[in-house]
Amino acid sequence: MRTVWVRSKTNKIKYLQFVNKLYKGDSGYVCTQRFSSEALVFGRTDFAKNCFIAPVLVVDDNKNIIAVSIFIHNPKLPFLQIGLFEAKENAEKAVELLINEAKKMAKEKKLEKIIVGLNGHLSYGVGILEEGFDKQMSFDSIYNKPYYKDYFLPYISNKERLCTYRAKVDEIANKLNNFTSNENIWIREADFKKDYDFEMELFRILSNQSLGNTYLYTEADYFHFEQQIKGLAPLLKDENLMFAMELRNLDGVPDIQEKGFLFWYPDYNSMLKPGRNYNILQLFLKMRKAYKKADTVKINAIGAVGGNPFITAQLIKVLGEKIVGKYTYIETTFIWDNNLKSKTLVQNLFGEPFRKYGVYFIEV
Repeated sequence: MRTVWVRSKTNKIKYLQFVNKLYKGDSGYVCTQRFSSEALVFGRTDFAKNCFIAPVLVVDDNKNIIAVSIFIHNPKLPFLQIGLFEAKENAEKAVELLINEAKKMAKEKKLEKIIVGLNGHLSYGVGILEEGFDKQMSFDSIYNKPYYKDYFLPYISNKERLCTYRAKVDEIANKLNNFTSNENIWIREADFKKDYDFEMELFRILSNQSLGNTYLYTEADYFHFEQQIKGLAPLLKDENLMFAMELRNLDGVPDIQEKGFLFWYPDYNSMLKPGRNYNILQLFLKMRKAYKKADTVKINAIGAVGGNPFITAQLIKVLGEKIVGKYTYIETTFIWDNNLKSKTLVQNLFGEPFRKYGVYFIEV
């Protein structure tokens, strides 16, 4: 058994083909998850180009692929990441080999820890799924084989947990019925037709301002979200990106500023069959039906400058008003357990966690 560093286009394709074959027929996996993988493997975004990225295969003596991963060093984080990990069952020796290679690389880069479950940036996906395998994965959520967490247990020094939450739309709307909105704050939809680039750049700026203290978040550079969401852009409507506008009085002069955002969409994955691959045209034709046929809405990202919970609640309330009667469920993005303010707010609204994930740390 040995490692093969992926440099050629041929081996990059083999990497992705291994993942496709691994999940073929899997009732939890949906092929939209490959978007982030392809962006990192092929270095298609500025973010990927600015990181150290080394895809690696583990092959047996017959050159069969047993496991794959991408070693990533985001220069804004002091860790070497074992990202986009995938492996067959009973691949303990392959995992050991991967970890040993990661330790060598971390030492070369003078990094003291390895992190498993982060794929470069939080926006590219985070977490090894530990609980919640019983339902097909929603769009932009991480799915993996149930045995992955056991591979890393012998090596981890500590773990951080994160969860997603899910509730009925009408229940959320009822809970926020008595919430009194701040009259100096109102919600506007994005205007993609007028200036898509401007709205996506505002999304990036507000993300940095509001999520900057989020665990493992690193500042998103110019065009980060615009490039990452490029493939999704033809499906988006103005209502999918909302901004919280605040009216302030500065020395007698009125001033209006964006103070929060919420990015959401219907669960595109519900239009696709699990465990099956589609080409880009097939994906577009099926996913665009989600606005009329999906029963679930997914909150991709939400933030309020200064962590203001009232702005967050107001954004969720307006979303609830938009979708009540049209969709049945609403599912959140991930919330770190160590983010007590956000965790308390979301549990008051949504209840107990829907899916649970872990991020693992390994000492070099």
